[in-house]
Amino acid sequence: MKYPTGTHCFEKIREGEYVYVDKTALMYDLVKKGKSYFLCRPRQFGKSVLVSTLKYYFLGRKELFDQLAVSSLETEWNVYPVFHIDFDEMDFSEPNALDEAMDEYIGSAEKAYGIRSSDAPLGARFHEVLKTAHEQTGRRAVVLIDGYDRPLADVIGRDIAAPVVDGDIQSLTDYNRERLKAFYNFLKLDDEHLQFVFITGETTLAYDCVFRGFKQPTDISYNPQYEAICGITKGELFTVFKRRVRELGRKNEMKEQVAKDKFCQMFASYHFSKNLTEVFNTYAVLKSLAKKKFKDYWFSKDTVSYLMGLLSDNDMFFNELTNKGHEPSEFASYRPCEQKPLPMFYQKGYLTIKGYGPFFSIYRLDFPNEALKTALLSILADDYFVPKGYYSAWAEDANRTLRSGDVFKFSIQLTSILWHVSDRFQRKGDDKKHERHFLYAMYLIMQLLSQYNTYVEKLAGQGRMDCVLECADYVYIFGFKMDDTASGVLKHLEDKGYGLPYAEKGRKVYRVGIIISSETGAIIGYEWA
Repeated sequence: MKYPTGTHCFEKIREGEYVYVDKTALMYDLVKKGKSYFLCRPRQFGKSVLVSTLKYYFLGRKELFDQLAVSSLETEWNVYPVFHIDFDEMDFSEPNALDEAMDEYIGSAEKAYGIRSSDAPLGARFHEVLKTAHEQTGRRAVVLIDGYDRPLADVIGRDIAAPVVDGDIQSLTDYNRERLKAFYNFLKLDDEHLQFVFITGETTLAYDCVFRGFKQPTDISYNPQYEAICGITKGELFTVFKRRVRELGRKNEMKEQVAKDKFCQMFASYHFSKNLTEVFNTYAVLKSLAKKKFKDYWFSKDTVSYLMGLLSDNDMFFNELTNKGHEPSEFASYRPCEQKPLPMFYQKGYLTIKGYGPFFSIYRLDFPNEALKTALLSILADDYFVPKGYYSAWAEDANRTLRSGDVFKFSIQLTSILWHVSDRFQRKGDDKKHERHFLYAMYLIMQLLSQYNTYVEKLAGQGRMDCVLECADYVYIFGFKMDDTASGVLKHLEDKGYGLPYAEKGRKVYRVGIIISSETGAIIGYEWA
């Protein structure tokens, strides 16, 4: 089996006999039910392959779709003029990059249809191209745009001056936004010349501001009907790649079911609607199967650096985003002027939907999977604890202690790692900030103990538990406070009855109260029952 990890071109995939997960039934449904669409997905989820598939469908390349679902659905296979703009393959960090790229693309299209280039605005020139293509071919045009948000994503948050415009020097972010808005004017002007429009990107970074005032494309990013149009579902993975998953297991000395469970733990649990259909990252799946190795090939340190900057700018910690309920408006759209971290973490793929409450239409967001959680927390821990890498050896020792049920020894280990919190984060600001930083340190420490089911600020019937660690034989329920008494915390945990559901399952339950000093940052109270 050949894996298309190095190409997004549908023609190359089919002619090169690479594996292709058939999405053409959904594609056909999309084409027949509407005219203009927008799809937001994290990187490497197969958006570019979907765009390329649409391209060859509208070019009438029937032979490429042999034995795929659409071959029994489509009967006409008409040929349309197709305009495919791939912003994802370009770099827009230079002041004139967007203008030059668009001028080159539109100039090439003008030449193809015998149009003399002019000094008119880019949008007006593209309008003339679409109009001429319609007149010459007798069919309306198809416009496919991949990575529509790249011209903004490359420059947002960076201090880059734009070219001089009417005497005013804008930021390159503002300049590119206005250029894109002027270009996408074709959606309003060229309705009579357009057969189909499909626009994709990683984020909604530019959606509202670029399309405002126009006939906006229908956003299918959170539409349950199309949640699996990109990526690989759990069902597709264990049917299309059944034999390859078995081989991956054998390579890593695992039985087939163990390998499946490991795959789900590592790569699954992306959800793009309230239906909660599990979707795997395409690139991570194909690369792991090709290399026969369980590894997160998708994680990007560059992206994380930008996201960490957003958290810092908003004086927020990561635990304030995870395992919480949010309304769709909080994460489904991004306003560059506000620079909020939650929508970027979600849209970039570092958080995903984990639950849905229909009564209030509230979504619970958390880490998509174990591989991403471990990689992200490792970067956070390197910044939070000194020396770098200290937490890894600590976590190994602490895991052994928790497995043995030695609560006293764990208190010594906690004291040790808290002394290694970087001075930049200790005893900072007022009392409220003291407690926030302490709780964040505890959040990181507990999440790093990832061999177990770890829950921070877990909702319970009578409140919210600070932290729960579920081991095979023991369950630890932690309560954290500053400048209080450990016995008072223990009584609170007992009064709330937090341990009762676990005790019924036969495991030994420890309630642990931990008190930290706001003066020294050290543990001054530790009791358990």
